[in-house]
Amino acid sequence: MDLEPEFAGIRALHPPTLDNSRDKTFGFLCGSMGGPDHYISRFGHPRLRARHLPFAVASAEPDQWLHCMAWAMEDIGIDEALRERLLTSFFDTAADWMRNRPG
Repeated sequence: MDLEPEFAGIRALHPPTLDNSRDKTFGFLCGSMGGPDHYISRFGHPRLRARHLPFAVASAEPDQWLHCMAWAMEDIGIDEALRERLLTSFFDTAADWMRNRPG
């Protein structure tokens, strides 16, 4: 998000440093993918929609987030078939659920 101007909208929703956001994302994804529930043990139930309600999330923000996730998975070498499956059966559903504003 820091490197690409096209992600400025979603980057603006985050704190100045992304360390905590990365940590929370890792913990959430770890538990969601069948690993240890790091997120739940530290922060409680994810309640993703409720946690995102304070932020204006229309159409651009979820689309930017999905693009970031796609790039991140490609960057670390996740198999293309797995990336596509995660994007179309997990991440897109989560991103769509976060929308809370028209547009």
